[in-house]
Amino acid sequence: MAVDFVALGNYKEAASLFRRLIEVCQQQSPADPHQHAQALMGLGMTIRKQGELLKARKLLEQALQLRIEASGEWNVYTAATLHNLSLIAGDLGDTKRRLALQQRALRIRDRVWGPEHQNTANGLHTLGLTYVFMNNPSAAREVLRRSLDMRRKTLGDDHRDVGQSLPALALTYLPDAPRRAVELALEGEAITSNWLQASLRALSEREALLAASARWGGLNIALDALRVKPPSPTLSRLVLDAVIRNRSLVLDELMWRRSLPDQERLFKTRAAYSHRLLGGKGSLTASAYTGELERLRGLVEEAERELAARNRPFWEARRQSLAGWDEVRRALPEASALISFVRYKDDGANSLEFNYGVFLTRPGNDGIHFIDLGHAAEIEMLISTWRNHISAEAVSGGRSSRLIEQHTRASGAALRRRIWDPLTPLLKQVTTVFAVLDGPLHLVHLSALPIGKSRYLMETGPLIHYLNTERDLLRSSVERVGAGSLLAIGNPAFEMIPATATAALRGPAEACYDPAQTRFASLPSAALEARQVLETWRQAGGEGTLIERGQATHPILRELVPGRRIIHFATHGFFYHSRCGQAPGSVSPLLLSGLALAGANRGPDGLLTGDKVVQLNLEETDWAVLSGCDTGLGDIHAGEGVTGLRRAFQLAGVRTVIMSLWPVEDASARSWMLALYWNRAVRKLSTAEAVRAASLSLLRSARARNKSTHPIHWAPFLAAGDWR
Repeated sequence: MAVDFVALGNYKEAASLFRRLIEVCQQQSPADPHQHAQALMGLGMTIRKQGELLKARKLLEQALQLRIEASGEWNVYTAATLHNLSLIAGDLGDTKRRLALQQRALRIRDRVWGPEHQNTANGLHTLGLTYVFMNNPSAAREVLRRSLDMRRKTLGDDHRDVGQSLPALALTYLPDAPRRAVELALEGEAITSNWLQASLRALSEREALLAASARWGGLNIALDALRVKPPSPTLSRLVLDAVIRNRSLVLDELMWRRSLPDQERLFKTRAAYSHRLLGGKGSLTASAYTGELERLRGLVEEAERELAARNRPFWEARRQSLAGWDEVRRALPEASALISFVRYKDDGANSLEFNYGVFLTRPGNDGIHFIDLGHAAEIEMLISTWRNHISAEAVSGGRSSRLIEQHTRASGAALRRRIWDPLTPLLKQVTTVFAVLDGPLHLVHLSALPIGKSRYLMETGPLIHYLNTERDLLRSSVERVGAGSLLAIGNPAFEMIPATATAALRGPAEACYDPAQTRFASLPSAALEARQVLETWRQAGGEGTLIERGQATHPILRELVPGRRIIHFATHGFFYHSRCGQAPGSVSPLLLSGLALAGANRGPDGLLTGDKVVQLNLEETDWAVLSGCDTGLGDIHAGEGVTGLRRAFQLAGVRTVIMSLWPVEDASARSWMLALYWNRAVRKLSTAEAVRAASLSLLRSARARNKSTHPIHWAPFLAAGDWR
C-alpha cells in the first residue's frame, strides 16, 4: 500500500507506512534482512521526494549494507539499492558518484539478468540520463536508444516505461535538433498521458490530482525545446496541440464520470481497457499485448460512437475531449487571439526550476507564436506582491487609500511588463483576447493591471475573456427562447449574529476552516442586490424566483435549481487554504471552498461547499454568478486549473462562472451586478462584453467622483467559460 501512495504522489501517507514497516522488521526474530532493507529503501526514496536528501542517503546506505551482508555484491537487490543511491547522489550534485554507482549497478544487472532483460533496460535508462546531465549527449543517446529498444521488445510500444524512455532520448537532441526532440518528447507524452487517464478512472479527485502532479511526461521537454532556438510556427503548433490535449485531464475524467453510471457498455469497455493497460502484458508477448490493447481501444471507441449517436451532450463532450490546436484555431472569431499560458519544469526531469511561456494563436492563417516569459519564481513573486496590495485596500477601512493605490499600480505595472507587454506587438488589430491561464497566474485579473499613469488594460487593451481550457471555444452555442428563468439567492439568515451586525466584505475573517468558529455577518446590500437583479431580469422579459433569509437552505436550493438559466448567489463566499488542525492536501479541496446559506453559523449544514455543488443538476444553466469574496479561488494545480467552486460548478454542468479573485465589498458588488444584468438583459451584450461594461461603469463613476480607482472597487468579478 505504501508503494501505491508513492505512485499517487501522497508521500506523507507513504512515509508513515514505511516507518511502521521498519518498526515491524526491527522487532522480528529472526530478522528478514531483505524486508528490512526494502522498508529502509522505500522510506528513503519517499522522503527524497520531500527534499530530505541527507536522511534519505543515510537510509539507503543502511539498506545497501544489509543487502550485501545477506546476499553479497552480485544480486538484484544490491543493484536496486545502488541505483537508488545514485539518484540521491545526483540530487546532491555529486555527478561523479552518481555515475560510478550506476555503472556498478548496471554490471550487476547485466550479469544477473542478462543484456536483454527489462531490469537491465532500467539501468541503462538511468545511466543515459546521467550522461545527459553530464553534458555528454552522444554517450547518452547511445545508451538511451539501447534502453528504448529493449523496453519496446520486452514490454510493448504502449508501456509506461517506453513513454519515459522517449522523453529521455529527446533530451539528447535538445541542443542541436529541437524538432526531433519535440517529436520524441510528444510521442512519450501521449503514452504517459494514456496511462494517467487509465489510472484516473479508479481514483478520487484528490488522488487523481496527486497522480497527475507526480507524472513525468514529455511535455516539459517539448516546451523547453521551444526556448533553445527561436521556434518555427510548425514546431510551436505541435507543442501547443499537445498542451491543449493534455490540459485539465483530471477535470475531463470527472466530467466523463457524470455520464458513465447510466452507460453500462461504455463503462465496462473503459474499465477493461484500463485494467489491461495498467496490468501489463503478463504472459503475452509484447506484440500480442499491443494487439490486445488495440482491440480493447477499438471496443471503447465503438461504445463511444454508439452513445454519441443518440446522446448529443455526450457527443459534444467527446468532440471537445478529442480536440487539438486545429479545431480550436478554426473556432476563433475574427479579430480575436487566443493566449495560452503554460507553467512547466525547466530541463525535463533534472531541474526543480519552473518557467512560464505563452502561445499566441490567431484565426485563419495568421500563425502561432511562442514567447518565453522566464522564471516562474520571479513572476510568482510579482503576483504575490500585487495581490498583497489588493488585499491591503480591503482591510484598510479607507485609510491611506491613495497611497495603497499607488503601491498597487506600481506592483501591477511590474507584473504587466512580465506577462502582458511581450504580447502587445502581436495583438495589433485584435479586439478580443481569450486567455487560458496556468499555475498562480489564475490569481491574476489581467484587465485590472495598470497601464500608463492612471489607466488600466480594461480601458486601453482588447476585451479579455477567460477560458478554463482552450477547448471551451468549441462549446456549441445554445439557442435560447426568451430570457429564461433566474434563481436569485440573497443574504441568507446566517443566524447567531445580531441583526444589527453587518459586514463590509462578503467573506469570513478566519484564516482556516473550522465550522465551530466561522461566523458570517448579515449583508444588507446582498439582500437588495438579489431583489434588484431579479427585477432587472423580469423587466427584460425573463422569469425568476427569489429565495432569501431562512428560505435560502441547501434542500430548497437543490429543489429549485434544475432548468434555471442563471443561478445568482449574493452571499458570503469562502476559500480556506487548510482545515484547522489538518495538513494541506489531507482534505478534499472541494470541502474548503463554498458559499454561506441559511444556518451557516450553526454548522456545516448551512455551507454550500464544492462537493455539494457537484451534486446539483445545472446542465441547463448558462451562468452561475458567485457574488461573494474569493469565489474564484481554490487549490491551484499546474495544467489542471483551480480546484474550488469554479471547478465544482463546471462539474455540475454550468457553462460560465462569474466569480471573484479577492475580497468583495458588499456595496460595490451590488453596483457591479446591477450593471452586469442591465448590459446583459437590456442591451443584449455577450457575457464577455457585459462583464467589461460593468467594470468600466464603476471605474468611470469613481473617476467622476474623484474616488480611488483601486481595482478592488471596480473590478470585483470576472467570467470564465463560454464568452457568448
